[in-house]
Amino acid sequence: MTVDFDELWHVGVVVGDLESAMDQLARSFGHEWSTVLEREVAVHLVGGEAGSEQSSRVRWTASRGGPPQWEVIEAESGLWSVEANPGGGLHHLAYWSDDLAGDSAELQAEGYRLEAWGDDEHGATRFIYLLGPNGLRIEIGAAETRPAWEEWTSGGDYGIRF
Repeated sequence: MTVDFDELWHVGVVVGDLESAMDQLARSFGHEWSTVLEREVAVHLVGGEAGSEQSSRVRWTASRGGPPQWEVIEAESGLWSVEANPGGGLHHLAYWSDDLAGDSAELQAEGYRLEAWGDDEHGATRFIYLLGPNGLRIEIGAAETRPAWEEWTSGGDYGIRF
């Protein structure tokens, strides 16, 4: 497995009001934030209708500094919405992967359930969500996208489009 579970990339949290959460987390923890991204993001879902796609308007930011970083997410509907995550709060723990397909298969063999994945504008899978036997969701992100993430969380643009 290429995932290093000792190296937490970020903690994803779902909130109802992005700006309010950013202000509160900045006051409480001293976080500074990358630019807010707002995009229509599609994910492929597993379960229900196998292979179905869900799209939602998502706004998110990430803390600068770390690791780990905080990814704060506000969505109108779907996977990242407060409605889909009652009470908001912790959504996922994220780790980098050099082999998304292989690492996903190994985690599934260990009892994790594939939940969803997202492709970039060119159709390359960039992240995968898996649910653990205890209900904890993890994200494994394509390590080749790490430079784009680091550029964004250093104050630049996020060059990957979903």
